[in-house]
Formats: sequence, structure tokens, C-alpha cells
Amino acid sequence: MREQLLEITGGQPLQFYDGYDDAILGVGFQYTKDPVVVYDRTKFLAICMKTNDWDEDEAWEYLSQNTFYAWIGPQTPIFLDQPQELE
Repeated sequence: MREQLLEITGGQPLQFYDGYDDAILGVGFQYTKDPVVVYDRTKFLAICMKTNDWDEDEAWEYLSQNTFYAWIGPQTPIFLDQPQELE
């Protein structure tokens, strides 16, 4: 997956979170900005819960302080929440 994303960006460097490749949705582009990796926030949370044997509250607290709202430079990944389909 990472290699495919690098091909899309023409080899421009991307910031990835190790262990969370299954939560990757793709690459985001915005005028005049570097491309960034886009993650599914729900899947990212689920991976964190499973990896660390945490409940949802523990994983959310950790990720909200260290990942979801953290700035790690201009290539900080984006986390996307997808709306649930209405039945």
C-alpha cells in the first residue's frame, strides 16, 4: 500500500503511522500543499484497541492526545470520519 501511495505522489515523501496501514484510505491533495496520507479514524481506533488490548475509552484518550490532534509537521496525516449509512 505504501509503495502505491508513493507512486501516486510521484515519490514525494509521506508521513505514515507504523502498524496502521489497514486504516489507510488514500492520499489527500490540497492546492499548494504537500500530499498527506488519509486514514479512516474508526479503523485506526479499532487497530489501536486490538494492538494494545485497550477498551474504546482508553484507545480514544491515547489517540486524541498523541495522534488525532497532534501536529507532526506539514505532512501530518488526515483522519476521516465517514458517516454511517442510514437504514
